[in-house]
Amino acid sequence: MQILRNGKKMDYTCAAAVAMDDVIVVGTVVGIASTAGAIGDIIALDVEGVYELKANTAAITQGAKVYWDATNKEITADDNDGANVAAGVAWAAKAPTVLVAAVKLNV
Repeated sequence: MQILRNGKKMDYTCAAAVAMDDVIVVGTVVGIASTAGAIGDIIALDVEGVYELKANTAAITQGAKVYWDATNKEITADDNDGANVAAGVAWAAKAPTVLVAAVKLNV
């Protein structure tokens, strides 16, 4: 058996135009676009690491499971009855007045 990749990046074929740093969901995996891409382009998504992502106004405790709300394009602690995709965990606590969250992806 041989290792194929280190698992920190995933190839993604753009279904729509993608800007660098866009959040892209592939099945149950949340990734961050490493580069921009047009429809049909293959780009790399970062699927490991800690990223500062737009978040809603709810407080989030450090270590809490967090989700990507694709409708509002933000991180939330609410899974919305399974409609939101698990993104990882909050790397740090987030106050309601702070509109970004530090998220360790895909934990």
